[in-house]
Amino acid sequence: MEDYKDFALGKHVLEFCNHPLDMTKPGDDEPYDSINGGYLGIHHPANITVDLESQCEVKQISIKFFDCEDSLCIQTKDTAIKHSYAFRLLCSADGHSWSVLYDSSVQSDDKKYVKGWRYAVLEEPLKMRYFRIHALHNPSSSGFHVVRLRLLDRVCEELQRGEELVLSQKHDVEVGDSTPLSTQLYNLLGRISSRLSSETKSKPKYSELSNHIFEKALEFEAIDGRIDQIRKIVTPHMEKIFESKERKEALSQALEALVTILLIVAAAFIR
Repeated sequence: MEDYKDFALGKHVLEFCNHPLDMTKPGDDEPYDSINGGYLGIHHPANITVDLESQCEVKQISIKFFDCEDSLCIQTKDTAIKHSYAFRLLCSADGHSWSVLYDSSVQSDDKKYVKGWRYAVLEEPLKMRYFRIHALHNPSSSGFHVVRLRLLDRVCEELQRGEELVLSQKHDVEVGDSTPLSTQLYNLLGRISSRLSSETKSKPKYSELSNHIFEKALEFEAIDGRIDQIRKIVTPHMEKIFESKERKEALSQALEALVTILLIVAAAFIR
């Protein structure tokens, strides 16, 4: 009998994605593959946010990423493409202010992309209502795939599989939702569609509503894309400006120190 509680078990994912409940279902060694499924799938970059429905104190995080050969991918010669994933882990008490627990993109080169099981043990239980996997990248395809997520109330050696993730000691905090507005609207459209019957969706009012949301999502997508383009153009120049400013400040401080020393030496000679 299990001696731990899994807060994620059976909980829902807020974003629209493929087979969300596969990620939080019972059973940690259930078979899965690219043909029969058995895992959550979403297009990156995206958020995968689990609502734990009440505030919980999490002591251990265990995650399994897809690590099978994907036979549905475009194959190179006789070898199927193997997936690997860059990601961040965040948590929140209110769904607005998010603590960044882990960021694979800032790790060493051999740890930026992972697959299979990973786990983290917290020194002190971490209070959260929402847990988020920020799906950053999969170099093999546009898909991001999570087989299982476990958020435990105590340490469980049985689920300490794969390599341990070293969490940030001091958590950066992000306020608001970093998901682009276009993606939020697409998610909304998907959630509405998944909850309505075929009869309801065949009515003109539904078509009118879904078309309106879709058109607005397309408008925001154009804006979101331009913002990303602007950011890519501006960021390198801003870095140079900041570097230049730091150099100027350092030079100014050095000159001030040199002048002070010269004045002290001059004063000594005058005496």
